[in-house]
Amino acid sequence: MTLCVGAGLVLAFTPVLVWRLKTGDWVCVNDWFSPYYLRFAARVYYDRVLYMSDVVVPGGVTFYPWLQFVPTTYVARAFATGPFAVNLIWIFLSAVGLGAGWYLVFQSILKRPWVAAGCTVFCLSDYGFAAARPLTSQLQILVSALWLQPKGVVVIPWGLLLQWRVPDPALDLPFICFQIVALACACEKPTRLNLWLSGLAFGVLFYVFFYCWTIAMAGLSIAFLVDRARRRVYGITLCVGSIIGLPPLIYSIHLSRLASAEAMRRFGLLAPAPRLYQMTVPTLSLLAVAASGLWIWKSKRRDLVYLWSLVVGGILLSRSRSVTGIFFHEYHYDWLWLPMRLALVLIMAVSILTARVRWRPVATRISWAALILYFAGGVYLAAICVTRTWSGVDLLRNYTRYKSQRRAAAVKPLLPGATVAGDDDFCELAAVAEDQWVLSGEAVARSMAVDNDQWELRTALNAYLEGTDRPEFEKASRLATGLWFWESPELQPEVNTALMRKYDEVVQDPDRFIAEFGVRYVALAADRAEVPYLRVDWAILQRGPYWQIWERQKSQPSTHQASSNSIIR
Repeated sequence: MTLCVGAGLVLAFTPVLVWRLKTGDWVCVNDWFSPYYLRFAARVYYDRVLYMSDVVVPGGVTFYPWLQFVPTTYVARAFATGPFAVNLIWIFLSAVGLGAGWYLVFQSILKRPWVAAGCTVFCLSDYGFAAARPLTSQLQILVSALWLQPKGVVVIPWGLLLQWRVPDPALDLPFICFQIVALACACEKPTRLNLWLSGLAFGVLFYVFFYCWTIAMAGLSIAFLVDRARRRVYGITLCVGSIIGLPPLIYSIHLSRLASAEAMRRFGLLAPAPRLYQMTVPTLSLLAVAASGLWIWKSKRRDLVYLWSLVVGGILLSRSRSVTGIFFHEYHYDWLWLPMRLALVLIMAVSILTARVRWRPVATRISWAALILYFAGGVYLAAICVTRTWSGVDLLRNYTRYKSQRRAAAVKPLLPGATVAGDDDFCELAAVAEDQWVLSGEAVARSMAVDNDQWELRTALNAYLEGTDRPEFEKASRLATGLWFWESPELQPEVNTALMRKYDEVVQDPDRFIAEFGVRYVALAADRAEVPYLRVDWAILQRGPYWQIWERQKSQPSTHQASSNSIIR
């Protein structure tokens, strides 16, 4: 286990070390969604609260889990390290959790510590672990980066970067691993203590994430149907876990009633959608499931029934839209069942080999040498994901620019709790680094407290403040509606019309809407020509090399008051 946790720490912290060398800070924002997730942590950090709330509307509802955000944020607060440190804590916990969790899964089934350690290190090293094609995908990227395209940006599919994505799924998978182990112990020795621990491990998943407990419930239900000998264990686990998970389930239902119905439709949460749009058939996975299922049945390996059932349940849930016509971001299940599929295939392959092949010391040494090389390839990929992918380069550049301009000694800080508009790259970092509320951006479209009217108005106002003219905004609005209303093409013309109407309203009376949302700062690109409205009631706060920061001189309502006014409107 020490070896596995150490391997996980090396792989997880390689991007952190690269960021340290490039920026001089112990900061790592290496995923495209990291600034967005860190904004939730920043709200807990700055507001000193023990609950989760929206990052757009103060006190607004959010469905993100409390367990992953609040405790880690308070650890960062205890050491006064700032909200950016939350991401480092997530990375550390994911490395320990994935290393220990997968080792325990392999060891509980294979009963051979070093074989379990080898399987775990292989899984951690493979950046295709949570993708459709493990091993081959990583080898193709390595060949491309080392030989075919040794310099410049390398195209790495986003799916290959998911294994270490925090908080989801890198903090979700360890909990599922521990639940698999707890259930295995209960099946092997169904004592009262083990049964209760199995139910507890399942119940904890309700507090982790919606997709965790639903895939576990599907797996337990399938195992209950196909494994008669252990139905009592599965049944007790389901009952005990469901009772433990009832409070967060009821709370989630309560939150869904408080959330805006338009926001849920815009975000695609339990929204009607085309059944077969971008729907793929996991042919390779289906063949693996069929082969492993046949082998489990013939070899009578009941200890693998639950793991197999989890994979089957994940496939069914991830493709459920083809039957129900309801979209609920079910692709999250792919991030969970695909790693389990690889673990299942590895266990089957190792079991067959150890039963039929006599391993000699030379073969063992060759296997470990190959594993070390593969691990080195994983470390190399972890590094170039920061320095040689378009998203890694972009995130690193944005933070470096923000640090050099805003974290200099003589720079006047932004007023905490104010609202900033303008360039998204600046606003996302300012929300975390300087306790700002952001007028627009993707967080507004994802907010469960913002209806379509407010989203349209915020988007139009931000475009006006950036100096976007009407034809340019019309083009951008069509892209936005295509992104957020892809599942409802019949609504796109209506939303486009509403966006243009809001833009015209803002142009006619911008001061009214600026005051309504309490906009205090506007960040524009440094090379942006002066926008006419800035000549009245606005003063330059900082003319930096990357952004020009403007501050409004008129008195404004507080952020909380402005947000309340916009909700009432």
